[in-house]
Amino acid sequence: MRTPDFNVTQHGLEFLVTPTPARYAELYESYRLEELAIALSEIGQGLWSDYRDATTGNAVCAECQAQFDKTSAKKL
Repeated sequence: MRTPDFNVTQHGLEFLVTPTPARYAELYESYRLEELAIALSEIGQGLWSDYRDATTGNAVCAECQAQFDKTSAKKL
């Protein structure tokens, strides 16, 4: 998931620019980061289930079609 301020990757939130504490507080409120973290943890494994290659069983990126090992989230 990409936003103007951060991306959500297999590593978690990756800010495009390191926010100041005041800016982080703004982002925390505007993006409701606590709720986002809870939602991601609840659906985390489910994110992989809709994008599977039928022949290999690997997860597939819906955007670029790259295949990933579900257990490591690394591109194959």
